[in-house]
Amino acid sequence: MNQYPPAPKETKEMLTEAFAQFAKEVFQCDLNTLVKAYMSYGPDGFKIAKELDSYGWDLTIDDVNELEELHWIAECALTNARQKWVEDNKIEPPFEVGTELIHGVITGICEHSPARYLVKRPTDGDTSRLLVKFEDAKLKHE
Repeated sequence: MNQYPPAPKETKEMLTEAFAQFAKEVFQCDLNTLVKAYMSYGPDGFKIAKELDSYGWDLTIDDVNELEELHWIAECALTNARQKWVEDNKIEPPFEVGTELIHGVITGICEHSPARYLVKRPTDGDTSRLLVKFEDAKLKHE
């Protein structure tokens, strides 16, 4: 198997950059406090709101709904970082389609989520697939 630099993971710096516009334009709040609350209680908007409430913020159900969006913002930032990692390091799938993993059989490469296999588990129907990161893929008889 090829050796590549580690895949990106969600970091405070990544979240700070990703949440900056949200904190300024949508939620109008302190960015550092928002990132800290997300890192402690995300992606659950209600739990984030409870944490922010402990700082004296007066939040409504609409605010909770807005905070739920942070999960998608964070996911997008991580997906973009993974895509850059794939491109910069010329990441190739370590296993071919049809290979049996501990999770099931590889049926393809995901087109929407970088460096992930589509894996059919024995209990899945014809249209259901598990997404498995290349770096998490383990052969069944390893």
